Amino acid sequence: ISNPPAFGHIHVAEALGAPLHIMFPQPWYYGTQDFPHPMAGLSYKEGGLGNKESYQAFEALQVAAFGHAMNTWRMRDLHLHKLYRGAGVSSAITESKIPFSAMWSPSFVPKPSDWPEQCRVVGTFTTDKKKPVTINEDEFADVIQWLKEGDAPIFIGFGSMVIKDTSLLSNIVMESARAANARVIVQSNWSKLNVSEEPLCKDIGPAPHDWLLPQCCAVIHHGGAGTTAAGLRYGLPTLVCPFFADQFMWANMVSRAKVGPDPCPVNELTSEILTTKFQELRDPDIKANAAALSVKMNAENGVQGGMTHFFDDLPRDKLLCDVSLILGEIANSKYRLENSQITIGTEVGALLAPPPSPAVSWRDFYKYLESLWRKLIATRGENWMRRNAKVTYALGQVKTVKR
Repeated sequence: ISNPPAFGHIHVAEALGAPLHIMFPQPWYYGTQDFPHPMAGLSYKEGGLGNKESYQAFEALQVAAFGHAMNTWRMRDLHLHKLYRGAGVSSAITESKIPFSAMWSPSFVPKPSDWPEQCRVVGTFTTDKKKPVTINEDEFADVIQWLKEGDAPIFIGFGSMVIKDTSLLSNIVMESARAANARVIVQSNWSKLNVSEEPLCKDIGPAPHDWLLPQCCAVIHHGGAGTTAAGLRYGLPTLVCPFFADQFMWANMVSRAKVGPDPCPVNELTSEILTTKFQELRDPDIKANAAALSVKMNAENGVQGGMTHFFDDLPRDKLLCDVSLILGEIANSKYRLENSQITIGTEVGALLAPPPSPAVSWRDFYKYLESLWRKLIATRGENWMRRNAKVTYALGQVKTVKR
């Protein structure tokens, strides 16, 4: 199980002969007309020109940039053949029909109609919702007291995003809070905001979102996949101020689902714009839509959905020893008998192989069998017993010229 930033996943799977499954909270590899690749820099217009093509273009760009390093690693460390540009390397995932589990709520962003069968939107991966959240009340005593003194505030937090002018943004938040008469709690992380001069505002550092967000009436953040899902699970109207990449996607999806106002990139915020956004977050229709979506999202189990997808697409018939299954047991299929295509495990292989010499202890027997298979090939013919590759990914197959 891997994700797109682990660039070498399919190459490792090829070397091991093992099945691969991609899980990620962003669309990747499989193109769709619904929205572009999150790294493409295109506008999120449904059915926009180039949406679907942007996925293949991004993969081709990666191969062009990292192809040399990838081939060096493949040949030196994985002992695989060299891949050639123009031979379909950039479409290896889609051509091999690798299962892709999209880790977001299907109630929020449904599966695109032009995605293939091996793609599923399985739901957000979250921890146990029923587990009580505990905090050190002494550490947050002043925050707890401030929360009790008035209406539920609007949460503002930009996580690990770097804000160029923190003083300017702090002033914008305070001016907008006064203009909209809105209570605001601001969480600083990598960039430190200071809104302590305004009584309607409260500063807070690191704090569990599962404790803080349920005490808020709306959220404003950078639009990370996890933060967006967290706010919506609590039924909070959401404004996304994106910085880069998939944050623009979630920003537009919030607006498309009518659970928040139109997005505004953080570097375009002004006190006038933020004041208007504060007022829009109070809109009864947006609040009702957010509440209805939270009911659907909380009924989902993303982890279970991901597990179900994984096991549904797992090639069980190629993973297990055929002989052991007949005996009512389960064993990993380490080898394959080429003349019959029967897969066998280590113990069955031990019965078929010559007994170990007295010098080999049973503790080292598995290592012995691993080295023995080469001798078996030499004595019984090349096609007698091989390592069993559960899955083969034929990367770099030339399609445009004769080989």
